[in-house]
Amino acid sequence: MISENKIDDLKRLQALRMSGVLYLLGEVTGCPVFDKENYDYNKTMLLESVLNHTLPKDFLARLIFYKNKNDREQMNYAEGLFYDLYLKLKDENISKIVFLEEIEKVFVKELSFLKKINNNGKIKFNFPTDEGGLCTSKVIKKIKKENNSSLRLTAKRKKRWFGQRKALYLNECEKSEGIFLTGYCGSGVTLAALSMFSQVLIKGGGGLYFTQDHSPHWEIVSCLKSIGREDDVFIYNIHTFDDFLKLDMANIVKHNKVVIFILQMLSLEKDPYSEELKDFISQLHQFLFLKFQEVEPLVSTKNFIIAFDGLMSLLMSDNKEMFHVLNDLLKNKGILKVYQEKDTKYAGENLSFIKHYLLMKQENYHSNLASGGASRDLRCLQPGEFFYTKDFENVSENDFHVFLFISFKDVDNLYLNVF
Repeated sequence: MISENKIDDLKRLQALRMSGVLYLLGEVTGCPVFDKENYDYNKTMLLESVLNHTLPKDFLARLIFYKNKNDREQMNYAEGLFYDLYLKLKDENISKIVFLEEIEKVFVKELSFLKKINNNGKIKFNFPTDEGGLCTSKVIKKIKKENNSSLRLTAKRKKRWFGQRKALYLNECEKSEGIFLTGYCGSGVTLAALSMFSQVLIKGGGGLYFTQDHSPHWEIVSCLKSIGREDDVFIYNIHTFDDFLKLDMANIVKHNKVVIFILQMLSLEKDPYSEELKDFISQLHQFLFLKFQEVEPLVSTKNFIIAFDGLMSLLMSDNKEMFHVLNDLLKNKGILKVYQEKDTKYAGENLSFIKHYLLMKQENYHSNLASGGASRDLRCLQPGEFFYTKDFENVSENDFHVFLFISFKDVDNLYLNVF
């Protein structure tokens, strides 16, 4: 059994899946409820543990917390669902059979989700660990102190054209306008986008992050762990796309949830025009367009961000007109939009919703957008340095800056939440 001191440590853990609840239940009662080796549980021992044992107050406190969180945020955290069933069973409002059936439904849903997200690979049980803060409190406090209605882009650097310049911000009106971020591999594009994304999260907001790479989601989870919000993150991939399409975006935005979608499909690398990819992009496009119509417009002090990593060309090719309408819709709702691309060409195709161009080091001799001295200098930028403009007709040396990077260490464990 887990000691009282160990139980006290568990109060700092993120939300548990149903498997985690059953495992912990067995640990605090001494009943062999959960079988870690076979990822299964014993129904007889489950009833024994809840009917014939007094549950520790700290364990009950967790269950009550997530029950209230489910009621308040209209979510389905497993601990809250378990507590609701536990109370009904104790009060004899449901039978033992119904209790077991409802637990089984949640457990089967968890297994199905994990199998899909692991592409039907073998599932191993893991229990989350308390990894503590992963970013310096000084950085977090500094960002929290800044105006919530603005988004900071730059840090100060005394070097070449940067000097000791005043920090560059996107104000209340500007932050919901399209942000285009581009640069060749190694220039810091992903880190810059993650830093903007993390800044929104630190200020209490939520977001959607679409990526073709596995690495960014570790940074986002690290950020959330640093500020005690690891319960707010939900991760999907192409195998769980159907589950993603069931999300209530109005509720996600209202309660500042963070959804990461990892888009990794073979056809994307081999054939970017495959029917599989076209179908996915079309469904995603329609989902965003329809679901964000239900979202309430954000007040100036509330933030929600959507980051698209390398998806602009795909979304445009699906339905360019809808893509423009979607961006107008998101702007009207006060949603931040960041488009990450390796090339500048997509920003030059009459995309009126792009108002802020952030160009990092370019691989080619000439940017498709910048010209003259600016084009020349884009080749000389170091990782993290960028050229910012809203008007390519009027550029100057004052348009060169360095990103405000927020550094988070990678987490060692990832415990996926399941709705």
